[in-house]
Amino acid sequence: GNYAGDVLNFGAAAERLRGQGIDARLLAVTDDVASAAPDDAGRRRGVAGDLLVFKIAGAAAEAGLDLDAVMAVAERANRATVSFGLAFDGCTLPGQQTPLFTVEKDQVALGLGIHGEPGIASQPLAPAADLARLLLEPLLAERPAGHGGRVAVVLNGLGRTAAEELFVLWHHLDTLLTDHGLTPVAPELGQFVTSLDMEGCSLSLTWLDDELEALWLAPADTPALRRGTVAPPETHRRMTAAPDRVAAVAQGSAASRAAAPCMADMIAEVAKALAGAEAELGRIDAIAGDGDHGQGMARGSAAAAAAARQAVTDGAGAGSVLALAG
Repeated sequence: GNYAGDVLNFGAAAERLRGQGIDARLLAVTDDVASAAPDDAGRRRGVAGDLLVFKIAGAAAEAGLDLDAVMAVAERANRATVSFGLAFDGCTLPGQQTPLFTVEKDQVALGLGIHGEPGIASQPLAPAADLARLLLEPLLAERPAGHGGRVAVVLNGLGRTAAEELFVLWHHLDTLLTDHGLTPVAPELGQFVTSLDMEGCSLSLTWLDDELEALWLAPADTPALRRGTVAPPETHRRMTAAPDRVAAVAQGSAASRAAAPCMADMIAEVAKALAGAEAELGRIDAIAGDGDHGQGMARGSAAAAAAARQAVTDGAGAGSVLALAG
């Protein structure tokens, strides 16, 4: 999904793979129509459209397309996918006593991100028929010119929305889709792209062409989505996992080795400070983000401190201590 942390971490993973001679590409899903205007779609967040885009991309890979072709299909699916969501109540991060955000009683929040990022408005809670129109209208506004009307559809619960409620909403959505000349292709209802215990739902559409429809309908066998029958996979060569740290580190000069413990101590002090600030960093982040910045900083700095200590134990010089901590 197109979030700063996702792009940062997956980008770093792609760089590491390319450094090992493995071709790797980055695709950030941008389906959330509430988060940016159509002419600025590259800034949109990725929400439940992730499911549609990744399903289609996975089917393209399974069909044997090469990486360039898979990437082209995935990018086309991303451009063809739109989503809009609403929430009735917020989510609570593990270990926290209060929700990341709250929605006022008898109100519905519109356009929130899946981590609780700010939405665009709130309004009084309405009957299911009105909520169905509320979800669908922003997506209809982005129907491609001349599109034939066949759409992949996902009505997604955010974690704490009962299946019965989703089916009541789908009853109205199905009628609205037909009224607007749209034909749902293998629609999916359920908890797919969730946010812990958030209460709410989102609607996603992919404007299908012949190739995208075939890939959307292709068999799949995953814990969250099963479709058709998937042949047993061939036995693949087991890849040897890279070690978490190098077996031998550069020893460095005597002066460098003497400075290494000081480097490790400095990193440990930073980790200590960030652990102490974890709750406050999370509170600040929750105002405009997903409230996990404190956890990420505490975990990351603790891992860096542990790696630095191990490097000193292994006899590393200052440069190696910093590199391994990094």
